[in-house]
Amino acid sequence: AESQAVKKSSVRAQLATDAAAITTCQPFTVALRLQHDPPWHSYWMAAGTGYPTAITCTLPEGFTAGAIQWPTPHVVKDLAGKITGNGYENEVFLLVEITPSKTLDADTNIKLEAVAEWLMCETVCMPGDAKLAISLPVGAAQADAKWTGPLAAARAQLPVASTGWDITASHDVAKLTLRLT
Repeated sequence: AESQAVKKSSVRAQLATDAAAITTCQPFTVALRLQHDPPWHSYWMAAGTGYPTAITCTLPEGFTAGAIQWPTPHVVKDLAGKITGNGYENEVFLLVEITPSKTLDADTNIKLEAVAEWLMCETVCMPGDAKLAISLPVGAAQADAKWTGPLAAARAQLPVASTGWDITASHDVAKLTLRLT
């Protein structure tokens, strides 16, 4: 399932999910898909000079939304090569896990709404926003083949927790020390 795409200046926003149908209490993922015209970019949660993309969900009663799952960003530079922050160019999927209510009426449709806000930059920056909505049928949980691959690729870009490593960081006026043991 997917929402209508909304184009604001140089960024196109859309909601997409790899769920074709939902069922009670079984979490599923909805992604904010941002497509940036080259060389435009938007920002990660620790943006640097910009501000991070935000998603505000309006959900049916009993539904809950998790925090944005941020893919690993890259360093964003202006046209002069100066670092301006951390973010995304081209296409990015920002994932949010949605948990449905404990009670859902079979054979109905559930409407999920979200307002997305971002800062898009090239040589100058401007805010962008979109009101998006997606409808999903209630029934046996099913996958949507159109979005299974792209959302799996987005999940593969999420940072993973370190296991088996002792990680420490310290700094003084002149240097930063990162120690991995």
